[in-house]
Amino acid sequence: MGRHVRGVVGLSLAASAGLMGTYVGYPGLRKAHAVTVCEVSSTGDNDAAPYTPGQLRYCVDQVRTAGGGTITFAESTNGTAIKLEGNLPEVTLTSSVTITGNGASKTILDGDYNSAFYFDGDSPVTVTVTGMTIKDAEDADGGAIQTENDAVIVVTNSRFEGNNASGGNGGAIDASGNVTVSGSTFTSNTATGDDPEGGEGGAIRTSAGNVYITGSTFTSNTAGHEGGAIRTSGGNVTVTESTLTTNTADDAGGAIRTSGGDVTVTGSTFSGNTATIGDGGAIFGGGDVTVTDSTLTTNAAGGNGGAIWDSIGMVSATNSTFTGNSATNGGAIMVDEFVGNAYLNFVTMSGNTTSGDSSGAVDSFGIATVKNSIVWDNTGGDVIAQGTTFSASYSLFSSTSSVSPTVTVPSLIFGEDPLLGSLADNGGPTQTMLPGAGSPVLGVANPAGAPSTDQRGFTRTTDGFADMGAVQRAAQAPAADLSQVPPSWHQAQSREQREAECPPGMAPSWAQWPNEGTGGWTCEYTTWWDVNEGVGGGWVTTPGLRTGSMPGR
Repeated sequence: MGRHVRGVVGLSLAASAGLMGTYVGYPGLRKAHAVTVCEVSSTGDNDAAPYTPGQLRYCVDQVRTAGGGTITFAESTNGTAIKLEGNLPEVTLTSSVTITGNGASKTILDGDYNSAFYFDGDSPVTVTVTGMTIKDAEDADGGAIQTENDAVIVVTNSRFEGNNASGGNGGAIDASGNVTVSGSTFTSNTATGDDPEGGEGGAIRTSAGNVYITGSTFTSNTAGHEGGAIRTSGGNVTVTESTLTTNTADDAGGAIRTSGGDVTVTGSTFSGNTATIGDGGAIFGGGDVTVTDSTLTTNAAGGNGGAIWDSIGMVSATNSTFTGNSATNGGAIMVDEFVGNAYLNFVTMSGNTTSGDSSGAVDSFGIATVKNSIVWDNTGGDVIAQGTTFSASYSLFSSTSSVSPTVTVPSLIFGEDPLLGSLADNGGPTQTMLPGAGSPVLGVANPAGAPSTDQRGFTRTTDGFADMGAVQRAAQAPAADLSQVPPSWHQAQSREQREAECPPGMAPSWAQWPNEGTGGWTCEYTTWWDVNEGVGGGWVTTPGLRTGSMPGR
């Protein structure tokens, strides 16, 4: 775009202002594109230019022209899938873009094996997708969403189903920057390419960024090579309060594969994930792997590390349960190289198996440290520290011969049945194995430095005793925080409103919370609470509660 020297040729700035209205700013500055706002009001798709106003393709083209903007969906599109007739236009961004649906069950994009969203834009450009389903989209990379040049992707309260990277990477999402996902589901997405051409990240692949997952579910995603659900090249992966189940990689990292990046897992479940011929049935880490308050069960590797394989860093697990995992070597955890160590504290490991000459639970090429843990009944043995240093205290093992090298410490228990219950819902967000009454692990762990809660989030006893393993049998469940319970539909609909100053897009409303005797006036978004959408809707309260008594009471 050319530089504007004057408002109108031959006229001064003041004169041009008189003819054209007030002009603000230095006239030599280049005028930026105006960011567009476009509403999709039709579920049709005419893929021949000129595009039809009101259709998604038209709105994507408007964003392309403006270099950024916002796409919303009218209620008239709810419940009817928008079926693509061809690939959506590619978009180069100069600013961020936001695509906001009306909920994953209401706003549905059916790719019909065409490419959906492709964005090219340098960071800090952000692509945000909220409240929609994208299914059956297909491209060489990133069937549903693809970004280039470090653009950031943020996904909330959405579903990705049956999308495919045909011969490439990232079945649902292929990114070059950070990817953040919350409150979303990824099901049966595939990256079908073969090494070295692709096949990485059945659901998500990023070539240069980190992946952050919160409150989300990844089920039955498949990678033809590595990272059945998630693959990063150098970036970290953080998983919080999420579930990854039955994801598969033909080679390594049944659920997650990183190269040089750390993996941090908190309050989550990994179950039934498989690395068919490679390592890391659930997680293949290229840096440190840290697991807290989580359960890893029935994951399998054709190679090493049924639950976790780490090629170079440390594997650290606290307040976590490993059961039913299997591999050729290292049924639950295997750490390669002498710089890689294994560290367990308040962990329960039982029923893990190996078919090779290795430990069913932990096989560390470096140092192994086990504290306050139950490592019991694992086929092939409990712990092998091939780096020749094995440190253990306040823990229970199957026998003295189940660990190598041999350790003799008074606080250790060998050969006594811990009376573990089967993996079950014992409270909290993840399943656990509760020791039975009379178990030898009760009250004999070292309380010094013990986590304040067990795996379930239950406070450990305060009488100076702690149990070995992930679960404190005599723990106290946390009290419910009723202040966080949203009002019922009837309460929300029957609130009286009164005039008050609220931010744009919000309205004053009476808030009557379950644990309050009165209530107060608050500014709220009047968004719909739909239990099927989880946190995707609701009456969202912002700061600014004004206390008082309700009129007429």
